Amino acid sequence: MSHTTPTIPRRTLERDVRLCSPALFIDRSATLTIRPARAGEGITFTRTDLSAAHAAPIPAMVTHIASQARSSILVPSSNASPTVGVATVEHLLSAMAALGITDARCEVDAPELPMLDGSAAPFLAALESAGVRTLDALIAPIVVREPLLIELGRARLQVLPLDAADEPALHIEYTLDYGPTAPAALWHSVASFAMRPSGQSLHEYRERIAPARTFSTLPEARALVAAGFCTHLRPPDVLIFDEHGPIDTTLRMPGEPATHKLLDVIGDLSLSGRPILARIVASLSGHQLNHRAAHALIAASTSHAHPS
Repeated sequence: MSHTTPTIPRRTLERDVRLCSPALFIDRSATLTIRPARAGEGITFTRTDLSAAHAAPIPAMVTHIASQARSSILVPSSNASPTVGVATVEHLLSAMAALGITDARCEVDAPELPMLDGSAAPFLAALESAGVRTLDALIAPIVVREPLLIELGRARLQVLPLDAADEPALHIEYTLDYGPTAPAALWHSVASFAMRPSGQSLHEYRERIAPARTFSTLPEARALVAAGFCTHLRPPDVLIFDEHGPIDTTLRMPGEPATHKLLDVIGDLSLSGRPILARIVASLSGHQLNHRAAHALIAASTSHAHPS
């Protein structure tokens, strides 16, 4: 394969935009303000409800992730408590990646971003309403040269170089398979998407990917409530499946859960800090595996930039 390494224009917002709703895991309202940033600032998150000692901007980089099973939490440093971090950033980051936004200042007055409807669609709509501006600076994407494989139990995520015939893009195929005893939508479904740089796949992302909502099974939801999370939510606030299918709601699309998992992959891999040109083949991958892949992408791109 002989793909060249193109440079891509950096992008930010034209103006501020604000969103407010209850959070997902905690019983608290959250207000998020997203502001334009200068070229090279990257995407950062700041907690406006904390004292100045804990209110420094946190880079949207996987090196600042404190992982938990059901969301991505950014923290100021590796030894910082998640209580001073910003949780559930993946849906916003997915929408930003689809728009090609590389630089933005995100300010939130709570430990978690607004849930909105549990998808990326409201974030995408708000960002589009603010407008996207191309900056006078370029960013080099990560171009995968060698295959990578990350596994955790039954879950696996492959990162593969593009074939010579592939369009330069982040090609993702996600397989969700909870087994034959699960509701039909969670049994075996596959979602795929090719995200081209600089927002060139925006229409398809807006129509096919962004509306997919976060979800859980009824036993998972009960376990979260028992642990003190999501106590303020009731169906149909979120997409919950019992043995018969979704409770008090209908699916927005066939394979909505697999599509949401793909949406998460986009957001989590954006924590590598650069657009990615590669083929991703994931099966049952969650945030922890996605974060490991983002670490591996950074390490691989560094080794190719500085061969020993």
